[in-house]
Amino acid sequence: MLGPEVAREQLRLLQQDYHDFNPPIVPTLPFPRAVTFAKQVSKGLPCVFSAPGLPCPNESDYPFKALAWTADDLTSLVAAPVEVAITPTGRADAIVSISDYLSDSDERVFLQPATSELTLPDLLQLLNLPRSRAASSPVYYLQSQNSNLTSTSLAPLMQDLPDNFSFAKDVLGEPDARNIWIGNDKSVTSLHRDPYENLYLVLKGSKTFKLWPPVDESAMPTKLVRTGSYQYDASACPPFHINLDQEAKKIPWIDLDPLEPEHERILLANGAKMRIVTVHEAINYWYDMDYEGERHAMRQMVSRLTDIANESHPDGAEVNRKVLNGSVDLVFFETAATTATNGTHSLPFKLNDPDLLKQDSYVHDQWVQAKSGKRFDVIDPGSDKVWASCPDNGVEDVDAAVQSSYRAFKEYSILNPRKRAQLLLKWHELITAAKDDLAKILTHENGKPLAESIGELDYSLGFTWWFAGEAERIQGSIAVPSAPNRRTFIIKQPIGVAVALVPWNFPIAMILRKAGAAFAAGCTMVVKPSPETPLTCLALAHLATKAGFAPGVFNVLTTSLENTPPLSEALCVHPLVKKVTFTGSTRVGKLVAGLCAKNLKKCTLELGGNCPFIVFDDADLEEAATQFTALKWRNAGQACVSANRLYVQSGAYDEFTRLLVEKTSKLKVGHGAAEGTTMGPVTTPRGLEKAEQQAADAVKHGAKLVLGTGKAHAKAKADEGSGLGKGVGGYFMDPTILTGMTQDMLMSREETFAPVAGIFKFEKEEEAVKWANDTSMGLASYAFTKNVDRLWRMLENLEAGMIGLNTGNSSAAESPFGGIKESGYGKESGKDVAVREYLIEKTGTFTISGQY
Repeated sequence: MLGPEVAREQLRLLQQDYHDFNPPIVPTLPFPRAVTFAKQVSKGLPCVFSAPGLPCPNESDYPFKALAWTADDLTSLVAAPVEVAITPTGRADAIVSISDYLSDSDERVFLQPATSELTLPDLLQLLNLPRSRAASSPVYYLQSQNSNLTSTSLAPLMQDLPDNFSFAKDVLGEPDARNIWIGNDKSVTSLHRDPYENLYLVLKGSKTFKLWPPVDESAMPTKLVRTGSYQYDASACPPFHINLDQEAKKIPWIDLDPLEPEHERILLANGAKMRIVTVHEAINYWYDMDYEGERHAMRQMVSRLTDIANESHPDGAEVNRKVLNGSVDLVFFETAATTATNGTHSLPFKLNDPDLLKQDSYVHDQWVQAKSGKRFDVIDPGSDKVWASCPDNGVEDVDAAVQSSYRAFKEYSILNPRKRAQLLLKWHELITAAKDDLAKILTHENGKPLAESIGELDYSLGFTWWFAGEAERIQGSIAVPSAPNRRTFIIKQPIGVAVALVPWNFPIAMILRKAGAAFAAGCTMVVKPSPETPLTCLALAHLATKAGFAPGVFNVLTTSLENTPPLSEALCVHPLVKKVTFTGSTRVGKLVAGLCAKNLKKCTLELGGNCPFIVFDDADLEEAATQFTALKWRNAGQACVSANRLYVQSGAYDEFTRLLVEKTSKLKVGHGAAEGTTMGPVTTPRGLEKAEQQAADAVKHGAKLVLGTGKAHAKAKADEGSGLGKGVGGYFMDPTILTGMTQDMLMSREETFAPVAGIFKFEKEEEAVKWANDTSMGLASYAFTKNVDRLWRMLENLEAGMIGLNTGNSSAAESPFGGIKESGYGKESGKDVAVREYLIEKTGTFTISGQY
């Protein structure tokens, strides 16, 4: 007879076999035809079918009126009250301890929610009210699963909804039930088996599912528990109490709550691997399971093995699984998601290719959610309005992405260099074709004017073109050592999985500069874009796949500002990551360097600038002012190579100031997508307060405002409610110019990442060089003079990694980019040097005989 130990081992092997071939990801697939839907159903795996921007295979499926529902539409359609669940915690139909209600017992029982009849307007108002922190504060949830769209007062809503979907009808027949759930981020359903095929229709809001396959049943202890229900009386204190059913019968239920970290650790320790997917304002169509075929039999076998495995565990042995009528489950657990949205806002622009806008993370050729189910909003800096959202990935999401890139590296690293070059050229071609769409996305993420977004793309495309050529220029060398019968040679190989931590100011350029070099070298890459600008990165990943890059070569993990530090740390310290490239502040760069140093990982850092711009008396002042205008006000002053400290020799000071004010006055500040805008908002309101402080400090110490106010527009700063996606207005600040600057002012020591410029007067060359070098940073410096000897002295004496000589634009794909001092180390473009950052060198020495 099969014993518990053998049963447990067989279940463990079954889990292992299943998870080896079914990674815990939920793919996003095109809107299906019946045949593709049938194929997905046959796998028994969850997926998301994306809402089409173009006609469906069957146009009767889409669109329909419910897609445009507003609260007013719902309340006009449903006049009668509806049954609503009420609980103290949001957990409807869940096992809870009754110790809070009966002090003499710590028994855990299955409690159903209290219910009440509410009108939809009242329910919607209650769901939108801030919830009190008091334990007795009620959570409301319309969650009945009795086909409430056809059998209750909610039935009128069906007139705006499809009765079924053609692709599902051909495969599953008619739904056995149609339900709608309406709740908020506190509305939760407990871990349970669900023996049905479920379709969830995306409308508004969001609903997150944590899913486990049936093979993980053995990891989930099931208990027979007494039943009861909550009773709610708003006038009582406390308002909640419980009624326990008097009948002796018990029901089996899984006594785990995956929202509790300790419980989730139990599941993971037992080999269970969950999938997470978020859908939005779910309309549920469920179909009873078809018991034909092998699914039901396999599910029953797992249940019986689990019974045997639990024979030595009393809590497990008492479970009567016959009650559960086991089946292949698509859904084990469901919980309301965060209030972030996913594609539920209408786009503020039109794309030629709607498929370019992706709002999920990208791992191994699949569009996936965060394991937590959480998302964060993407906000338009020009309006402070939310227009998209992305998964808020956490530390728990890192390993799957890195493992994917590691698997891909094994194949991609040995791909012929010419093939790598061809892939880069195809990517270049697709990005070029999508340039107008990418520019629109970039402008609404970053805020820069459309013309600047197009300019960034033109600049960025230089990297894909350049590194396509570099792929075939990677060469080793041969040396003849002193020993006559020895030969020495050096080969170069890709280093491994690389991680790119990318900023928001030039997101497309930074990704293509880093990924282009990595892909040319033969490395794979996991990119963590800035939370302000994730969508351009996801679009590039989509185009990389279309270009032919294999799954795992280019993975993307999006995350919120709050989760950025732990996620970035997890990426940096992951043992399979061999290279990290980071662009950002010096403060964070030091942290990244420290993390990489722990395991001696190769690291490239491109950090803060605080760059000086020196204008001598003999310079072409018209050209210098034109170059400064383009360099300083580009992207509203938010560039690491932007001119931060403007030093003008006394003989040219007044005339240069006049020219600069004249040219800057012609700038038009506004939304980046608005016609005629030449300077947009800053990308985040966080930098505006610092800019105001710097301008105020300069005025306090004697500087004079000659253009602008040195203040942000009304409601542009974080302390005025900006940056929360409430639509209070864009993060604008008019370009500000100050004269009479001195070395004791904040702007001489701190980098300015905003449209504020201060002009310092100097007398002698040595004085200007001394002031220019008086900073911990050394990214770029600029000098304008017609004296060739002086230009050479500037090149040698200015302490920066890049020196612009009579030019304000020294960055190009063929030119090495990188700083010195606390501006970082390593190079990110240029011949040989950029690709070298992603290579290791091996020396081989052998002895020959018979030499003549």
